[in-house]
Amino acid sequence: MRALRDAALAVARDLSWLDPNAPPRSSRAAAGVALGAYDDPRWVEFLRVMLAHPAFVALRAEPRLRAMLETILGAPPEPDAGDLLRVVSADDPSHTTVAHQDGFYLPAAEPCWTAWVPLGACPLSLGPIALRPRSHARGLLRHHGPRDWQQAVDVSARAVWAAQDLQPGDAVLFSGLTVHRALPNRAGRRLRLSATCRYRAAGSRERPCR
Repeated sequence: MRALRDAALAVARDLSWLDPNAPPRSSRAAAGVALGAYDDPRWVEFLRVMLAHPAFVALRAEPRLRAMLETILGAPPEPDAGDLLRVVSADDPSHTTVAHQDGFYLPAAEPCWTAWVPLGACPLSLGPIALRPRSHARGLLRHHGPRDWQQAVDVSARAVWAAQDLQPGDAVLFSGLTVHRALPNRAGRRLRLSATCRYRAAGSRERPCR
């Protein structure tokens, strides 16, 4: 995990996202940097480099993660479309991931389960993932929004979300039908770094996402 975080921060530094006066591993953003939009060309370049990085490939194939997924899926897990490595700056509603289901965005690729992994300590103030308990049981819900990457489901303001402080080595696993979102990053200029790996059961291309 440290190798992946260090590699991600090195690319972030090359893209001028980091405060040059802060310690390299502090993940402190440069003044005025706003990150988190899925159509940001800087993030597309970041993904081009990082998704092929050996440290990311190693995370996707991590034995303990694969063992958990095999238990869940009932078959060896296969990686599928939709892997991401996110860098999110301080709270901005236009950049904070909205409530959605992965099954809406990836209906054909069938990434039946998602593993969300923080790259370093991720307290609630830094904006980790939050899940809507038992939401998978409602099936695929209607999504709508102003942009392709901001299609959201309607959720009551009184809805209960499950989230907690996360530590290096933690992973949050959930179904493609689980409604989830990001909490706002309220940690000043600290960037939140996380990896998202998606899997399906081997030989399940023709099955609906569960």
